Amino acid sequence: MTNRRLFSQLFIPSITIIILVIIIFIWFIIHSVEEFYYLEKTNELKARATLVSRTISNEFLNDRQYLTKICQELGNDTRTRITIISDSGDVLGDSHENPQNMDNHNDRPEVINAREKGMGTVIRYSHTLDQEMMYLAIRVDTFKQPLIIRTSLSIASLQSNITGIRRTILLVGILISILAGGISFILSKQIANPLEVMRQRAEQFAKGDFSQKLPTTNTSELNSLANSLNRMTVQLNNRIQTILQERNEREAVLSSMVEGVLAVDTDEKIISLNKAVAQLFHIERKPAIGKQISSIIRNSNLLNFIEKVLTSKQYQEAELIIHDTTDRFLNITGTVLHNELGRSTGAVFVLNDITRIKKLENIRKEFVANVSHELKTPITAIKGFIETLRNVTDSADRQRFLDILENQSNRLNAIIDNLLKLSRIEGQEDSAEILFEEETIKSVLVSAVADCHKIIEEKNIIVQVKCDVHLSAIINAPLLQQALANLLDNAIKYSDIGDQVIISAKRKGNQISMTVRDFGIGISEEHFERLFERFYCVDKARSRKLGGTGLGLAIVKHIAFIHNGNVSVQSEVGKGSTFSIIIPEAK
Repeated sequence: MTNRRLFSQLFIPSITIIILVIIIFIWFIIHSVEEFYYLEKTNELKARATLVSRTISNEFLNDRQYLTKICQELGNDTRTRITIISDSGDVLGDSHENPQNMDNHNDRPEVINAREKGMGTVIRYSHTLDQEMMYLAIRVDTFKQPLIIRTSLSIASLQSNITGIRRTILLVGILISILAGGISFILSKQIANPLEVMRQRAEQFAKGDFSQKLPTTNTSELNSLANSLNRMTVQLNNRIQTILQERNEREAVLSSMVEGVLAVDTDEKIISLNKAVAQLFHIERKPAIGKQISSIIRNSNLLNFIEKVLTSKQYQEAELIIHDTTDRFLNITGTVLHNELGRSTGAVFVLNDITRIKKLENIRKEFVANVSHELKTPITAIKGFIETLRNVTDSADRQRFLDILENQSNRLNAIIDNLLKLSRIEGQEDSAEILFEEETIKSVLVSAVADCHKIIEEKNIIVQVKCDVHLSAIINAPLLQQALANLLDNAIKYSDIGDQVIISAKRKGNQISMTVRDFGIGISEEHFERLFERFYCVDKARSRKLGGTGLGLAIVKHIAFIHNGNVSVQSEVGKGSTFSIIIPEAK
């Protein structure tokens, strides 16, 4: 449909102009031919009138018979009507009529013009001959009296000839118009088709499809235009690809950043934000672009900080808190954006989640406080009993105090020993020096039970080992044995005399689960989250009484991490507890 419209826009104006030119040309030719014919007839009539004037004798000017005879003879020879008229308008002789019967010709246009200008020509209807005639009259002053000699002839044949010429010229004009129309049709097609192809390609280029080039044509101008557009397309495609590549690289960098990056303009409308910001504030990236940041992010501290940076136009840094399901701490820096003219166009902000750092700082503070507290208790006790011993003389009291000092020393030594173990294990988490070998799990369980042999006998605990002898995994046997021994030691301590403890291992999918189950006092669920933290105790008084340091479960957790595993607990108050270490199975 578009191609037809383009073709009509080219063909119709061109054929219209051609037809108009041909019509004007035909009119000019016909008009010129008619003028030529009339001029030739005028010259012919003038020549015949001159011939008549030279034939007339001066002696017979008043002899009408003589003049009529001359008119008849010359008229017959030249097939022309000849009339001799006196200066007063009377007809003296005529080749076709009796002069005496003819009217005065003083009012004839040709006679009037001849008398005034010397010659007059006119085409009019002759009532005498009953036909259209061409008249030419000349004034002759060589005689005794002026005469008007008029020659005339019928223009019927002349008009017939002119009509024939008109038909011929019109026919030729029609043929030329048809030929010109055909040529215009072909040329319009040759122009319209390439232009339509160019239009279609241009629409594809506008949509970003640069896969096809414009074809060359036989027309040099269109071919030059097509080549120029092809070169422009290649350059445009290269620039677009460069821009897309730069944008993708920038998006990839921003998306992969752990830090959140947020950019706003001077009106606080969002220019850009990366994936980290979207996740941090639980928003959609694309819908947020171009919107007011206050309508997207509902954090007054952040909004105030953004306003401060835009107002001061200086680098700023601060810490923010996001109150979500859990409090999150952010370190945010802001700097102003400038364009190539140095004018401020907005600001960019980098948000770094320092929640983990804050938690580690809190853990460190708690750890230092707990260590100080745990170490201070036995040291204070030791110091106090030493002072007491200086004044004790009774041997029984002295021995009792010495036993207390020994227990406190052992507790202090156990705390320090466990701290060293924990520090050594944490240092080995990312170390490649830990030796892992494929070992049977049951042998590790049996060794852990052997490590707790003394306390098992003291409390008369029944320990059952349940494990397939062929179950194996790639492990560090001494570390895993230590972790299981710690769990077994806790299970025995918090069980009553004569109770049962079950240590077992079994396959769960592609993992191996090792569990220690007791039927002792149990643990409330509220303690589960912090149970594996350093120095965390459910009952500190009982733990100290039983010789616990609060570091055993922390050691178990880190040993599990070294084996790419994890720990879990299930417990119910009054019904016992089940601690599990889950590690990958050997492949």
